[in-house]
Amino acid sequence: MSNADRSQSGFTLLEVLIALLVLSLSLVALVKLAGLQADHLNRQRDLMLGQWVASNAVAELRLNGVPELGEHNGQERLAGRDWIWHADVESTDLARLRRIELHVYADAVDDTPVTHLTAFVSP
Repeated sequence: MSNADRSQSGFTLLEVLIALLVLSLSLVALVKLAGLQADHLNRQRDLMLGQWVASNAVAELRLNGVPELGEHNGQERLAGRDWIWHADVESTDLARLRRIELHVYADAVDDTPVTHLTAFVSP
């Protein structure tokens, strides 16, 4: 039986290699996407926890009435991490109203705040 008489069945080596290339590129893209989603989830968690820390810091500043003008610093442990916050209390046009600009950092060496909160407080 000659080669011309045999009917071909199956795939050629070139077809298999192209299929493997397409499959590997697809898998690489999926792994990269999963990594990006994990990073985004971590960022969202940090934003949520940072907002909680900021709200707690404003409540702490208000414990004794209207907070004093100037800078205030604090630290809070939340979700197994130490969070650092810096608040700048400023006066407003209304004598009994204070503006609080509060920044929350994930750690002491981080220069970029995780979140920022502006609050107005009065007695």
